[in-house]
Amino acid sequence: FFLSSLLLAPPAHASNVVVDVDSLRNAFRSPPSSAGPYRMLSLRGGDIDDQATRARLESIRQAGYGGVLISATAPLGEPMTPEQWSRVNEFAQPSYFKHMATLLHDASTMGLSAVSTLGSCWPMGGGLAITPELAQVEVTVTHQEVRGGTESVQLRLPAQPMRTGAMMRMMRPTPPGQELPAGWAERLKKREKIIAVLAVQGTAPSVIPTSDAILGPPDGQGVVVKSGQLQSSSAQNVTQHLRPDGRLDWRVPDGTWQLFVFKQVPSDLVLTCGAGRGPQLVMDHFKRAALEAHTKRVFEAGRAQLGPFLGKTLTAYTVDSLENASDLYWTDDLLAQFKRRRGYDLVPYLPLVFQPGWMAHPYQARVSAPQFDDAQIGERVRADYRLTVSELMIENMYEPFAAWAKKNGLHSEFQAHGAPVDILKAYGTADVPESEDLHVGADPYFLKLARS
Repeated sequence: FFLSSLLLAPPAHASNVVVDVDSLRNAFRSPPSSAGPYRMLSLRGGDIDDQATRARLESIRQAGYGGVLISATAPLGEPMTPEQWSRVNEFAQPSYFKHMATLLHDASTMGLSAVSTLGSCWPMGGGLAITPELAQVEVTVTHQEVRGGTESVQLRLPAQPMRTGAMMRMMRPTPPGQELPAGWAERLKKREKIIAVLAVQGTAPSVIPTSDAILGPPDGQGVVVKSGQLQSSSAQNVTQHLRPDGRLDWRVPDGTWQLFVFKQVPSDLVLTCGAGRGPQLVMDHFKRAALEAHTKRVFEAGRAQLGPFLGKTLTAYTVDSLENASDLYWTDDLLAQFKRRRGYDLVPYLPLVFQPGWMAHPYQARVSAPQFDDAQIGERVRADYRLTVSELMIENMYEPFAAWAKKNGLHSEFQAHGAPVDILKAYGTADVPESEDLHVGADPYFLKLARS
């Protein structure tokens, strides 16, 4: 009734408009294919049978879909021979783009449109394009309590966190053709560095141990139920007193002190089901050069084959939810960027930033209290850090991706949830904000953000 009333009531400025209500009703009953939903079309990386793909497209067309979302991934948990892996790893090679051109031609003849993911699986990255210098890094931390008067302390130095990446490797050991090339392990090792050793007066947090492989907090301590309380004004940077063996030659002043070691390390995270030649390292989403290298591999290398379909059959590229957990999101110039944007040095306040569970997984609402807090400035520092991370990611990944798509006559689509960003602002850069239905037991708000 409401729809009919609207259609039958002409606008005040156009009283002579005639609305064919019956035609409109019929169009809703039998909508054109352009109004149809899209169906996921999963490809086994570069191991593609054109005839079988054509048959799948035809069944999708007959079911009334308007298009397909193309996603090329490696099978997860399926035993495969080296020969099968070799075919899967043809993703982003000339043969793959040839198959893609055939797929798009067939879709076009059937009246179907297509959208493709920007790369294989998630988070983004993988292949020889994402070198050790363009791979994701994070900062992890250890801390211990000491009493005044101690002359020398043996510190526990941070190790690379082994949560999500370790779990992925258990599910799927490194496949043939995806090993680290010679020299890459050493180049990744060079990304490691001590950011700071800090001493701050205060108390330790209260924690409950957890074995959660995804949500496990920094230093493997457990979920924080009561934050440690720090006097940030007492912070002393004692990095120069750290010896290579981890001993801190520094006389601890009177009182109770917390000693922190912050270390930048390469992330152990790998693409969940990435296909393609070379290791599946996650790219540094805060480096524009990483995005440029990635798009060159997964799109520019096949421009000749894809060109005739851009903006026609192939209408958009999309970025899936990143699901990109870190102890502390980081990039090589984060400290300099923070000081330029926020106007003060982050280093003395780094202990306030860690909050287990924050951004650990986009579909979970479990977030503990911060490891350490300062009643005067804790919330301010965490907000400033997260704002800086958001700005860097939007400026170096989301906005350039949207501009890249527009330059190529395409729409940009992505799921911004699962990224450490101002989600509404990130979505605002996309032509098509995407949500998804993986919401059982999840944060109830993320589903609403794309719609908003």
